[in-house]
Amino acid sequence: VFFVLYEHATGYSLYRCSDVEDIGSLLPQIQEAVNDFAHFTQIVQLEAFSPFKNGANALDNINSISEGVVHDDLKAFLLNNLPHGKKKAK
Repeated sequence: VFFVLYEHATGYSLYRCSDVEDIGSLLPQIQEAVNDFAHFTQIVQLEAFSPFKNGANALDNINSISEGVVHDDLKAFLLNNLPHGKKKAK
């Protein structure tokens, strides 16, 4: 399982992707399966969505992304919606 973050003018969305291997993702049969909506919805599911508060907030977030900076809104969204990893014992 891996997650895909998508930034849009309306807000951030996080998608959970399962049953896909990075190595096989470029194979023609995988690409064809993704083009089939029924199969695509089995692989990719919307995990979370966070709309921007207003136009100014959207612009502020988008500018942060274009500058390579993690905006506080994005950081909070990811912390609240991504599973936390297990801590390794020393």
